[in-house]
Amino acid sequence: MRRYVYSEAFASIAHAAYAKATGDESYRDRALKDFAFYMKHSFEPGVMTPKVNTETRPMIGLAPLMIGIVTAQELRANLGDVSVRGRTCNEWITAFIAEIERDFLKPEYSALLETVAPDGGIIEHADGRTLNPGHAIECAWFIMHEGRHRGDKRLIVLGCALLDCMWRRGWDQEYGGILYFTDVFG
Repeated sequence: MRRYVYSEAFASIAHAAYAKATGDESYRDRALKDFAFYMKHSFEPGVMTPKVNTETRPMIGLAPLMIGIVTAQELRANLGDVSVRGRTCNEWITAFIAEIERDFLKPEYSALLETVAPDGGIIEHADGRTLNPGHAIECAWFIMHEGRHRGDKRLIVLGCALLDCMWRRGWDQEYGGILYFTDVFG
């Protein structure tokens, strides 16, 4: 049963790079088709069977948004600010970052949550309290990259703040390295 479409996002990135390297327009078309498929399956309710029963555990995840950012960044780098599903890459990136900042960033806890309630609230459950420091650091990198691309200091500061707080939360003080998962409440 399909639960994820990350392979389509990564194929989109590869096809866009190949199109730029070879000049073969058919790969440009494939890149746009792959990204449209990713977007439809990631963000349209009911298209893909959810991992959990959304009636008993309604939640949204960080991963589709951050992979949407990096895919749109790579499409823009290789194909220009193309339009997919009615928005340009820049517009998708802006929307994804805004949703991450609004719903997943919890400054009061110095944390970026992995999943949240549909209203952005913390879910009092193991899934809802989960932090994935490595994932959050990757997200910070995409946001910092966007800030540098746009010359937007606010995005760079946001990315650095995410990196700093999640590095502190994720560093294993006893053995070194980044912890795979932690709890927002310790």
